Amino acid sequence: MKKIFIWPRFILFPSFLLLHLLGLFEGHTGRAFGSPFTGEFDFGHRAYATLESSQNLILNLGAESKTEVWQRPRYEALVYSDIEFATQNRLGKNFDLGTTAYRQGLGDYLLFSFGRFYPLEEFSEYYEKSSIDAVGINWSVNEKNPSLVRPVGWLGIGSRVRLYKNLTLGFQYSPLFIPTLGPTIVYSKDDAPSSESPFARLPPASVKLDAETQLPLRIALDEIDMRKLLLQDQFFAALNYTYPELFSLSLFAWDSPSPTPTTTTTEMLRVSGDDVYILVNATAAFPRRQRTGVALSSTFIDMQAVYEQAGGLLTLSSALKLYSYLQIGFLHTIRGAQNNDAGDSGEESGEIVSPLLDEKMAWISASLPLFYSLKLSGRLLKNMNVVNDGASLNLTAQYDFTSYASIYSTLQLFAGGDNSYFGTWRNLDFITTGVSARW
Repeated sequence: MKKIFIWPRFILFPSFLLLHLLGLFEGHTGRAFGSPFTGEFDFGHRAYATLESSQNLILNLGAESKTEVWQRPRYEALVYSDIEFATQNRLGKNFDLGTTAYRQGLGDYLLFSFGRFYPLEEFSEYYEKSSIDAVGINWSVNEKNPSLVRPVGWLGIGSRVRLYKNLTLGFQYSPLFIPTLGPTIVYSKDDAPSSESPFARLPPASVKLDAETQLPLRIALDEIDMRKLLLQDQFFAALNYTYPELFSLSLFAWDSPSPTPTTTTTEMLRVSGDDVYILVNATAAFPRRQRTGVALSSTFIDMQAVYEQAGGLLTLSSALKLYSYLQIGFLHTIRGAQNNDAGDSGEESGEIVSPLLDEKMAWISASLPLFYSLKLSGRLLKNMNVVNDGASLNLTAQYDFTSYASIYSTLQLFAGGDNSYFGTWRNLDFITTGVSARW
């Protein structure tokens, strides 16, 4: 079954209000930001292998100050939007708030940050957030678009204290919890689960009892107390050592609800008139988890390890930056015997199990400028598990007319078996061709 995702839209309003007030403060004190707005406008035509074509509109807007505090902009804001238009009742909408923060330093020993930011990236000079490293796979992410998954930050306050020369201590607190964001799925005890997004992971529509008997499957979700779910405290702390122009080493820990829910089910046989079906009542919970980890980041290598205490899960990742245009990496989570048993059958715990990305996943990413205005890029993700053996390949060719305008064509391919993470989408290969403008 697909994870349950919730999008608290009201979070955008207080964020923009905060930034507006901070902007007035900046203007009042006479320190103008002095930099133009940045943005990306992208309009493309997407042709699917098995679905009707669609039109895709991307509009990303941002702003960033020229003045810096502790090597970071005093002010920055970023808003993502992605809309897919199709005629057969399919409308994909994706809105998200990126790093949006205001920073105030007190000398060279104390820094305060307000807004939405990714804490390890905020407190480490060399670490850049990624959805396929040990930190990002355990973090809240936006995965409505499987070819562009983004880890998202917490909305709250943070501080960083210089303890001694290159040794700093960072802390972030957030009073709001935002689960992993993904395609919306509608569950009903009268109909099969449905979604407007072709990339939603829908559960089976029927259950095979024996060689001759197959019954429809209906799913009903227990209601979630949204206020109780969203209003939960989150804490992050990091001890960071930086060797200038070489590397940074971070020891960190965080305490928050799990961004992906655990789901327990109860099943019953229902008879309604002439209709006989299996009704599954599903209950989702976001249990609080404590995680500790270490990260080594430099110009040439990134390595992370994250340990989850409650589940006994150890996630490891590494990435080699061989050249400016080539990177290779690996991601894997070591699960204990209890977790593996539940993952194989899903019967003892009653938990619904989905294929996982962080199972022996290797990747390679490359970007190669061929001529002055032509650039080729690509990324391959491959799970090397016996059952979870899927792969994702993304290839892009881009030609720049000017430094602002370009045309592009992107090929996205999925492969794998029925039980693999990417194999679920193997009939959804697509080609997107369009024009883009960046300023």
